[in-house]
Amino acid sequence: MLLIVNALQLPKKDIDAVSPTALKTMCDNVLNLLTTTLPNVEKVLWPYLLEMIVPILYTDALSVVAKSLAYIAAKKRASEDTEYMIDFDRLVNLPKPQAIISRLLVGGCL
Repeated sequence: MLLIVNALQLPKKDIDAVSPTALKTMCDNVLNLLTTTLPNVEKVLWPYLLEMIVPILYTDALSVVAKSLAYIAAKKRASEDTEYMIDFDRLVNLPKPQAIISRLLVGGCL
């Protein structure tokens, strides 16, 4: 009887579970689609996506974030948008330019 009770208490495998790799790929695709297809999303992402570059926690997302930032920056530069230039002194939550370029150079070597 004890064996039957223990067998009933075993956790069931969730057949809808997503692996971490598959989840990362889905999130990468979502950010890429948001950046490239929705016209007003750049107002939300620029320049605040820069906050995701420096923290070590986001290292796995660095390439996708950099790709999205490059796309938005190219679009803003081509349209001569006034928000292309960032006032880092006014936006105090953004990392300093030296930290951003250092992180991107180190990330490029990984």
